[in-house]
Amino acid sequence: MKLTKNYLKVFVISALGVYFLGMIFFGKNSFFSYLKLRKEVAMAQFTKSKLICENQQLKKDIFNFENDSFYLERAARQELYLGKKDELVYVFK
Repeated sequence: MKLTKNYLKVFVISALGVYFLGMIFFGKNSFFSYLKLRKEVAMAQFTKSKLICENQQLKKDIFNFENDSFYLERAARQELYLGKKDELVYVFK
């Protein structure tokens, strides 16, 4: 009788252990899900830092366009292929 109770205890404890290990590794909030979410957070932070840098550069460009006529002229010449009078513009592609 005592021997069967010991086997029953071992079986119940083992079953609970297997269940909890299964939940830790394969459940909805599992370790693998945690690793996947951690990777997504790292990618989002990287994208955020890139966008912050791009935003700062665009703010500098806007400031220069509004306040510096030389900067505006240079940008127009480069992007729109504009030239001064008696000046030829060659475009290489």
